[in-house]
Amino acid sequence: MREELEQGFSVPVKWVEDRSRSTAELIKPANMNTVIVVTQAWHMPRALWSFKRAGRNALPFSPPEAIRSIDFRDFLPSAGALHNSFYALHEIFGLAYYRRLY
Repeated sequence: MREELEQGFSVPVKWVEDRSRSTAELIKPANMNTVIVVTQAWHMPRALWSFKRAGRNALPFSPPEAIRSIDFRDFLPSAGALHNSFYALHEIFGLAYYRRLY
């Protein structure tokens, strides 16, 4: 993302989040109250909850290429569907874990 912003759009990047569990801490010194959260749609509920818990107003944004129409094959068994089920369960249990631990 940093490379794309700097090279593709000539936008200087001030912060780079390279520890994935520390975004809210990274922006804390800047005293930002509202942030735009860019992540995949399946990860968005937990990401938004985490920012809210850290006292930040988070606006969700999923890249347009992540949005697609539903196809009848989406309802058929496949290895990809099993893989997606893993991520869905990961996020469900992750959100429950976050709520319990934090």
